[in-house]
Amino acid sequence: MRKTTIERTGSPLVLDTPITAWATKAACKGEELELFFGPDHEKQADREKREQEALSICRSCIVVSECLEAALSQGARQWGVQGGMTADRRRTARKGRDKLAVEEAPAPKPKKPQRLSTERVDVVGTMRRLQALAVIGHSPKAIGAVIGASSSYLNDLRTGGARMASVSVEVADALAREYPRLVRTPPGVQSALTMRNAAKQGWDGPPAWVGVDMDDPAARPRETAAAA
Repeated sequence: MRKTTIERTGSPLVLDTPITAWATKAACKGEELELFFGPDHEKQADREKREQEALSICRSCIVVSECLEAALSQGARQWGVQGGMTADRRRTARKGRDKLAVEEAPAPKPKKPQRLSTERVDVVGTMRRLQALAVIGHSPKAIGAVIGASSSYLNDLRTGGARMASVSVEVADALAREYPRLVRTPPGVQSALTMRNAAKQGWDGPPAWVGVDMDDPAARPRETAAAA
């Protein structure tokens, strides 16, 4: 019985691509499919001999460039002889093409630093949120990466350094917006150290502020309110 042949499109890509005009002109039309896609557990000597025979057909093909482009567009999934190359050679070619595309891509224009407004709000809500997040392991550096603020600035806000009484409205709003999500997010690798420092300071964690207005200077955490 005759083995399956490349008849429908005239291209090894018949397995994964729709019929295209160039494929009907391929030199491999009518050839045995197994010539281009060998069997499993094929011996190396048999594979090399088969691939050379398949490549000889590709060398006479007028649409080999189109076939190669179509094969490379399949991504990392490369197999068989297609486009005048073996699967190994196409993997190398694709990596080189992807690297070149990255190198030639225009560098992104640097973003202009966002200018903070002069509007400021009471620091107490921001300080309480930073302290509560420290109790569960979120460091100023990790929080700063989320809200776009420097870790040193957030550390000063958290500890009341430099006698800070106010904070920019952008930082306060960004932290208030991200605070619920951060409470539910596991902290990073510095969590143990951050938690130990928070415990030494006696800061209140998120549970103490549930149902309490953290931005109200007169408000007290739940444990303190209960003890009063």
